[in-house]
Amino acid sequence: MLVVDDEEGPRTALRMVFKSQFNVHAFDNSAAAIEFVHDHAVHVAVLDLHIGRDNGLELLQRIKETDPRIEVILLTAQETLDTAKLAMRHGACDYLSKPFDLRSIREAVGRAHRLRSATNTIEANSERLKTLTDQLHEAFSREEMTRTANEIYAGVIHDINNPLAVIAGFVDVLHRQVGETQRLEGQPLQDFRQHIQTIGKQVNTCCEISARYLRFMSRLGRGPQRVPINQVLTDLEQLLRNHPSLKSNLLVVDQLTEDAVTSLQSTELLQALLNLAVNALQSTETPQTIRIAAELLPRPLPVSTLENAPELRYFGLDSLVNTAPLVALSVSDQGCGIPPQVLPRIFETYFTTKPPGRGTGLGLSIVARLVRSARGCIRVATQQGKGTTMTLFLPAERVAAPRFDTDPLAADTASGN
Repeated sequence: MLVVDDEEGPRTALRMVFKSQFNVHAFDNSAAAIEFVHDHAVHVAVLDLHIGRDNGLELLQRIKETDPRIEVILLTAQETLDTAKLAMRHGACDYLSKPFDLRSIREAVGRAHRLRSATNTIEANSERLKTLTDQLHEAFSREEMTRTANEIYAGVIHDINNPLAVIAGFVDVLHRQVGETQRLEGQPLQDFRQHIQTIGKQVNTCCEISARYLRFMSRLGRGPQRVPINQVLTDLEQLLRNHPSLKSNLLVVDQLTEDAVTSLQSTELLQALLNLAVNALQSTETPQTIRIAAELLPRPLPVSTLENAPELRYFGLDSLVNTAPLVALSVSDQGCGIPPQVLPRIFETYFTTKPPGRGTGLGLSIVARLVRSARGCIRVATQQGKGTTMTLFLPAERVAAPRFDTDPLAADTASGN
């Protein structure tokens, strides 16, 4: 217990009253009291409002700054309501007038001591809670790492399936082409070379997908490949033209009038759009038109007005970097649409409405993770019986880049993908 008073009488009286309960240390000036507080544990302090030329309120404030757990009782011979309010505002737990009676001072010190004991209990429980929280977090992290690893392994298999399907398609074409002719020359030879080149690039895509997941696993990575969006759309169109799911569907790709790049690595953007496009192609057995469109938005999204509805859903708005320009990349189908009870769950890992053996429930969850990593968001607009449009909103930068209409997939090769 700390007592600070410039009069000997109160110091002696308080020392005698509380000597059986506390180690009482009494001082007649603020400097000695503060020095003691710095070097010793103090539970309760009793301060005079006027300590010679020192101000008890200033000492109260300095004690609280040194150790806010110390409970302080302020004494004064000139009690006023304003002074009492000021003392409480500075953190005093009680305020008594001089001369004090033994009952009042015992009750005030008792309350202060109980407050300090309660503070100690709260701190001890908080420390125990923090330790328990850390242990639970560590256990959760281990569980999450295992879950994420399993998801990554499954994701690798799922993502590689698309380029493998393209490779299988081209290999079949080459097999028929070689079987139907004894000699390749002219246009057939050019087509053969082009098919071989496409197969090679798809193999590179498989390698890049594997490398992407390995980087994720190791938390190491390299900067995003800044390939223009129109080049990615050209590559996507080339892949889809030869994809087994295209069948008799019509594919329309609308590129940007002013090209741009996003923070999403080019192969990741290609993979996200490919997942959405394949889902769209498989949305109905009836021939349909699949439209893939890109638009550069000069203004941020009006986030405050965007709300979910039975046929409209937003994912990732909380992490969106809503700074213009944004690029909107949409994939629209004319399928059966998404039921309202299913719509909130479509980006959940392993959730699928497809029959067993026809869907893993990973495609859309991978898209959501890629878009969130690029600080973008997704809008899903759907009408049952009419179709669905999924739109990726991604931060973008305008670029003055040439279009590569004659050499699809060349950008990934040039950038080392």
